[in-house]
Amino acid sequence: QELREVLRNEAAIGKKLERIGQPKIVGALATILTHLVSLGNRPQKATIFHATRPPPISVREYLERLAKYYACSDACFVLSLIFIDRLVKLHPGFVVSGFNIHRLLAISLMLAAKVHDDVYYANSHYAKVAGLHVQEMNKLEAKFLQMMKWRGAVLPRE
Repeated sequence: QELREVLRNEAAIGKKLERIGQPKIVGALATILTHLVSLGNRPQKATIFHATRPPPISVREYLERLAKYYACSDACFVLSLIFIDRLVKLHPGFVVSGFNIHRLLAISLMLAAKVHDDVYYANSHYAKVAGLHVQEMNKLEAKFLQMMKWRGAVLPRE
């Protein structure tokens, strides 16, 4: 019963997202995440997701790059946000900041494509697009999944 509800909701959401269009979805997500990053200007413990300094590319520009070369469905952008939200809820001490948002986006969007889309690329492709080495991408993916308690499925209430 719950699976039918999930599939019915997923189809309805997919149709709505198609009408909105990917550029608007990416823009809205960039606005939300840029705001979230602005709230993360507080002391934080460095994690595997942290860069030594914030990348020079904006969240919006990075999302546009990922959208272009990841070639994933519109729903993946929503799932990516849900995954990041889930991570923060499961780990209240984890702070989304300018030091980690790019890696969080690269990983969460890749995972969303793997979970949701019928066709997706190898990690080497995602790593190249994200500007990371494939070995680092693999480690980030494993850590992200571990921190999410290996839950890739998203329920309608999320």
